[in-house]
Amino acid sequence: AQTNPGQSTSNLWKTTNGGSTWNSVTQPIANNNGNVLLQLDYNNANNLWIAYPYGANGTKVYKTTTGGSTWQNLTTSTLNNQEAHSILLVNKTNGGLYFCSNNTVFYRNNSMADWDLANDSLPTYFNSNIAKPFYRDGKIRIASYGKGIWENKFYDTPTGPSAKAMVDKEILLKSFCASDSLYFDDYSALNHNGASWSWIFQGGSPSISNSRNPAVSYTASGTYKAKLTVTDAALNTSSDSIYVTISIPTLPTQISENFQTVFPNAPYFKIVNPNGCQWVQNDSVGGYGASTKSTMFDNFYCYGTGDKDDLIAYVNFSNPSQTKLTFDVAYAMYSNVNSDTLQVLVSNNCGTTYTAVYTKGGSVLSTSSPQTSFFEPTSSQWRTDTVDLLPYSGSQNLMIVFRNIGRYGNVLYLDNINLPSTPIIVTDVNTAINAANNKIELYPNPAEKSGSIMFKNLPNQKFKATIYDAKGSLIVKNLAVENNLLQLSNTALNPGVYLICLEGETVMYNKKIIIK
Repeated sequence: AQTNPGQSTSNLWKTTNGGSTWNSVTQPIANNNGNVLLQLDYNNANNLWIAYPYGANGTKVYKTTTGGSTWQNLTTSTLNNQEAHSILLVNKTNGGLYFCSNNTVFYRNNSMADWDLANDSLPTYFNSNIAKPFYRDGKIRIASYGKGIWENKFYDTPTGPSAKAMVDKEILLKSFCASDSLYFDDYSALNHNGASWSWIFQGGSPSISNSRNPAVSYTASGTYKAKLTVTDAALNTSSDSIYVTISIPTLPTQISENFQTVFPNAPYFKIVNPNGCQWVQNDSVGGYGASTKSTMFDNFYCYGTGDKDDLIAYVNFSNPSQTKLTFDVAYAMYSNVNSDTLQVLVSNNCGTTYTAVYTKGGSVLSTSSPQTSFFEPTSSQWRTDTVDLLPYSGSQNLMIVFRNIGRYGNVLYLDNINLPSTPIIVTDVNTAINAANNKIELYPNPAEKSGSIMFKNLPNQKFKATIYDAKGSLIVKNLAVENNLLQLSNTALNPGVYLICLEGETVMYNKKIIIK
């Protein structure tokens, strides 16, 4: 690695542990310009060639075979008055190096005493820019300043290939569908004329391949070896191995999403937005006013003519004890002409096919009268909808898709998406769970509307509270119960009698309370 390129001074550094630490390398001369051209041996990291673009005569190009401990000067008078614009080492050619200058191109290998002109078919004056190897066809390609790109056969033919296996990513965080693949590729120094490829994939499907760039899928988490062997037309072979790490998250057996944290909650939720607009987290309003966050789709500013945008949830539905999906929704049409649609679709084959289990739009979806301004629901402009997913029980990987079909209407909100996995036992507050001393109590009762309520003898579970008025109308939903304490300060309860429903992980309790 070179530091300070283009500056008045430059340092040369090397690493022997993949970049964790670096050590300075003494250069063969004091570099007064700062720019250094580098070429590292494909097969031996101790072999390095460097050139100085504006090096004085006699100090233009050097080589080390000791990792920089000692240097050999390869400059001869043939290179006098030549500026090094690019150097190129050709794999397996006994150190064959191209020196591309501001005038022409030279070549020299370890057995040659001096540089030879390598300018066959080039213009008489050729101001080189950059040179690259094209191993596929056994050629060098050189770009120039003002005279295009040129190619020619290598001065020396490589004596064999050098394998280099690559993959599009070494760590794959898979979704829950087996269709996700890693794409391997061959970056070998190899002439493709008469060549062949052989891959072996530990734990992969396929486990072997003769393709140059195969796609491989993995069904289990772990670290796996992939080995590539290349063979050229003369039956010379070379092999290279790389390792890939696969991480497949475990599917949850329930959904309980209130959009209070990171959005989307990957990998269990995924956004698909082919048209630019998408589901986003709203930070100002939540379901029934019980929180300040939800997810929304902005059909007010997003001009859609039937565009479909999805929020996808994944769940293990192989053995559910409850099958009803619930979610809170809020929506207002812009007008009778401009209205949008919400669909819920399910797929048990990783998206190959979908079935719509819920479709509402226009006035049927609405929880408010039409609004010609940006809709933001009040606490009373929410509705809880239910979808029974019983026909899809037994699916180990169930995709639940919330699809917005936009027609330039108004904003659609979702909150509190829930699909319980354990049975809820409705228990009267005066019934003991295991013993008489486990009766649930709350105090004070009556309570102040801006105060708090303490619960006694709750089991060690996470609880949420929902409050109904004396007529059974929902007032507020999904209030947090923390350390057996329920805060009422944000509920805006009027004096009267209310029913508090406490929902835990496996139990539910109901209790009347009076607000003063």
